Amino acid sequence: ECIPQYDDDGESCASYINDKGQQDVQIAPGQWRIEPPLPLLPSYANILPGQASTLRFHLTLLTSIQRNTISFPEDQILLLQSNTFRTQQYSSGVRTLLPYQYAKEMSQQQLEEQLNHETGDRRLDGKDLFETLGGYKDVAELVLERDEKRRKWKEVEGVLPKLDSSINTGRRVDIDKLLQDERRWGIWPGDTELMS
Repeated sequence: ECIPQYDDDGESCASYINDKGQQDVQIAPGQWRIEPPLPLLPSYANILPGQASTLRFHLTLLTSIQRNTISFPEDQILLLQSNTFRTQQYSSGVRTLLPYQYAKEMSQQQLEEQLNHETGDRRLDGKDLFETLGGYKDVAELVLERDEKRRKWKEVEGVLPKLDSSINTGRRVDIDKLLQDERRWGIWPGDTELMS
């Protein structure tokens, strides 16, 4: 039987669905800590503005669970981690991420425009060998540029805030809307400041 909320030991109840229907599981809370951000070596010697702190914690499954081919035995300890941001850190992180995201999207758009069959580079039609080779060279340069922009974006996107596509409007992001979204925020442990 599952406990609906917290009991005196701090245990809580959750449920999941498997091939036998809805299953209940008891979970005991564990210890946690928040680690400050570290530089993204070797590319960055300092932390980025708005870079995430890391929330590390563990939970104990007091009942065994199984879904498809994955199972955990009773008393299994789960070690978990997540990015976490204070309010100011979050808005700063969004501002840091935007140029990387914009550069990545623009380089992809330039490549697609160059390759477009209707409006793209006519040299790629293959009518003149030397013109076609020049077109291929330009496309190869755009691919290299796009891949470099993607690499830089991928390097930072794991430690900066994730942008919901409904909030991301091209080059602009409504940071106030992000900060007012109550579903995104909780209380920073030991403080009254909000965290995401």
